[in-house]
Amino acid sequence: MVVEALLRTVRSGGARAPGLMHELIRLRFVFVTGKGGVGKSTVAAALAAFAASQGKRVLLVSAQGNRAPGFLFNTEVGSQPTVVARGLSAIIIDPEEALREYAEDAMGSRLLASAILGPQIARGFLRGIPGLLPWALLGKAWYATTDAKEGPGLIGAPYDLVVFDGFATGDGTDLLRVPKIVVEIAPPGRLRRDAESCYELLMDPRRSAVVPVSVPRALAASEVVELCQEVKQELGYPLGPIVLNQHRPALLTDLEREQLLQAGPPAEAAQRVFFERAGLEAAEERAREQLRTLNQPILALPACFPAPRGYDELRNFALRAEFC
Repeated sequence: MVVEALLRTVRSGGARAPGLMHELIRLRFVFVTGKGGVGKSTVAAALAAFAASQGKRVLLVSAQGNRAPGFLFNTEVGSQPTVVARGLSAIIIDPEEALREYAEDAMGSRLLASAILGPQIARGFLRGIPGLLPWALLGKAWYATTDAKEGPGLIGAPYDLVVFDGFATGDGTDLLRVPKIVVEIAPPGRLRRDAESCYELLMDPRRSAVVPVSVPRALAASEVVELCQEVKQELGYPLGPIVLNQHRPALLTDLEREQLLQAGPPAEAAQRVFFERAGLEAAEERAREQLRTLNQPILALPACFPAPRGYDELRNFALRAEFC
């Protein structure tokens, strides 16, 4: 099992960050999530760019309303796969459009599907079915990992790796619950079979992982701790490494930092900068201590201003990952 084996190696001190990145891209499906504002879209795009640079055929998936892929890759991204670099495509999935495509495929008729899904009353009824629209979103992303040659809204399946730029923490875990909900409530048939296959993928540590993203602040770290506990204990899905974004390497030794914190802010402007930096470093260490309670590897990505954009910058950003 790819991720679990790497975690054992990391804990024994025998792995380097680049090795963990290579193992991560051997999976078929990576779900990136985290508190809003932590840079999860940048992390997802960087992981996708790194995978493509290693010869993988990659699909970066975002939900409707997320404009990050187009911004990050400096191109227009829509509801059909857009090639943003060699080996890398991006797509923004509209759940209602995905549901229509799924219905067309299941019924074998676009006309029949349009007749059923077209009326406003019917659409309102379908939106009320628990998990159906979220399933259309997640299911379309899952479908890109399969070997099928035909299917709902075929998007060039199969891809070697699908990177899903997930919702923020709470909504992200809600989306991950959907396959099991569909399995439990759907009658025997195509919908249940597909949901079962998606659920099996998400449960398989050889093929899938949830990758949480945090920044070195207490609130973001606390949310990631709760998220990881929920993913492991309630959902039972495999966790990948925790990504600590916006990491700043220490400028001071532990002794120097303690001396500055105890002395109070000096009067000189240059010394005051060092004092403020010491406070930031202390806060970052507290956040790391929170994350270490999860007993998962922590991959640090540096603070970059401006944030990386474009395939080359994003790939190079991923290559700067280091353990912390």
